[in-house]
Amino acid sequence: MGDVPGTSFHSKTTGHVSRSVKSLCTVATNVIIIVSSIFSLFIFVKLTGFYEQNRISIPCPKAAAKHRLQESQNITYSSKGVDKPPNKPKLVIFWYPGPGWDYMLLRDYAKPVFKSLGCKIDNCIYTEDKSLADEADAIVFIARSLGSKPRKLPHQRWIWVNHESSCYSEEAGGVWAGMFNWTITFRRNSTIFFPYGYAQKRPRPLTKNYTKTALNKTKLVAWMVSNCVTRSQRERYVSELQKYIPVDVYGACGPLKCSKRDDKNCLDKINRDYKFYLSFENSISTDYVTEKFWKMLDRDIVTVTRGPANYSRVGIKPEWHINTNDFKSPKDLADYLKYLDMNVTAYVKHLEWKNQYVGLYSKAEVYCDLCAKLNDPSEPVTWYPPGELNKWFIDGHCIPPNDLDFNT
Repeated sequence: MGDVPGTSFHSKTTGHVSRSVKSLCTVATNVIIIVSSIFSLFIFVKLTGFYEQNRISIPCPKAAAKHRLQESQNITYSSKGVDKPPNKPKLVIFWYPGPGWDYMLLRDYAKPVFKSLGCKIDNCIYTEDKSLADEADAIVFIARSLGSKPRKLPHQRWIWVNHESSCYSEEAGGVWAGMFNWTITFRRNSTIFFPYGYAQKRPRPLTKNYTKTALNKTKLVAWMVSNCVTRSQRERYVSELQKYIPVDVYGACGPLKCSKRDDKNCLDKINRDYKFYLSFENSISTDYVTEKFWKMLDRDIVTVTRGPANYSRVGIKPEWHINTNDFKSPKDLADYLKYLDMNVTAYVKHLEWKNQYVGLYSKAEVYCDLCAKLNDPSEPVTWYPPGELNKWFIDGHCIPPNDLDFNT
């Protein structure tokens, strides 16, 4: 049988097509290999750049605080690159100017005892080791003695701590101008409010008989003081007050001696014998209420205050004290104190609130608040431009006394 017409041509054509398909498959395979290689190289370069940029490494311990930090987080994040994960420890350095410093007893809590304070967020490590400055999330500086200035890294919060009156505070100028992000002071609008003391409601009210307490007191007014010449001129006010009622002055500025080393015994004596205690600040400054007030809160004595115009702003209720701002003159104040001296029922009303509240003097709250803020991603990144910190804390906040015109 002869060949079918066209069969030879079809076979040849089929052979050519088969070889062409094989060639195309080979080319496609090579293209895929090349593309895969380029993509793998791209990923490798990116990852290498990322790790180089962020310098993720296992650090070597330099100090005890750093060792504790490493035990907790195992890796160190540089100031560049990604933010620190919120569950990682936050390192806070107290930038004390030298050994032996302990400002407002802060050092008492800058130790492992922080873990026992009961803070809701407690992943912070507090230290004084300046060699860890580059790793710190926050550095705390004492306003009255800033010390040498370290370099500031972008991720850090620099914190200005001040417990001095605006009348006695120095400006944060020179190399420190514009360096601070947050504030910790007694001012109510600080980043972290840090009063000399505070009060809270007792979980179970006391039932103390203050009438009996009042009847056992034998003297009227006491004042314990060591600074005799002040910006507030409190000494002039007391001198005028003494024209109308007896005021017994203890300490360096009066005839009745009471050393600071024996402070508790002196206060115990005053608490037992006197009906009123003068808590007069050495300067009149916005929100400035010192331990002169808070240390008497839990004692059975009525406190007479002279200080900022608005005590309520810092959480001190009007019934907790007798405020000189509420009287036209020292004579008017003296008349009211004499009235209370003669009227036990009225006097006791100034004490009964103490059954409901307890005074607290712990500095622990500031550590809890600071740790919480450092872990809060929604906390705004604030910054005090040059001169603004001084305007906020100093300018216009040292208030001259306006109650010394005794002839009106």
